[in-house]
Amino acid sequence: EAMAVETDTAGETLVYQQTANDRFKKSSNQWFFGCIVLATALHFGLFQFFPELTASDVSFGINEFEAIELPPEVEIPPPPEQISRPAVPVVAATELEEDITIAPTTFEENPVENLPPPPSDASRIGDRNAALDEAALRAVYEFEFTPALNMDKLVEVWVAFPITFRVPE
Repeated sequence: EAMAVETDTAGETLVYQQTANDRFKKSSNQWFFGCIVLATALHFGLFQFFPELTASDVSFGINEFEAIELPPEVEIPPPPEQISRPAVPVVAATELEEDITIAPTTFEENPVENLPPPPSDASRIGDRNAALDEAALRAVYEFEFTPALNMDKLVEVWVAFPITFRVPE
């Protein structure tokens, strides 16, 4: 490796070992300017000794036109109107004049051995069912409803109300 000698700003002489990278850095400026001069001379020579370049017309044209049929326009329907929520049914509080109810029964409370025999007279069962039906109808006539609306239009609806009958204790 070569030794380098330099003088610093204070006037002191510095001696150090020069690496290949240091030598390349010093010579790179000379190589750079030499290459610029060589490239400039090469370009001037190419422009001087080669014939003048001209552009020729290489365009082409098509005189035929082909007509194509376009598909018919499709009309896009407008988006559907927003559906309003159904009306909430209002249950009116009603009190029956007669308290006709049937208590729920279970087999644990009423074993089969202790049950009375079925009535022999079928007409009594029909009378009891008719009385319960009449009581249910009287209760229904006491209900008050507001009409169901869909988009501010009256609509028909069915409403099912279970009616439970209990025997007073």
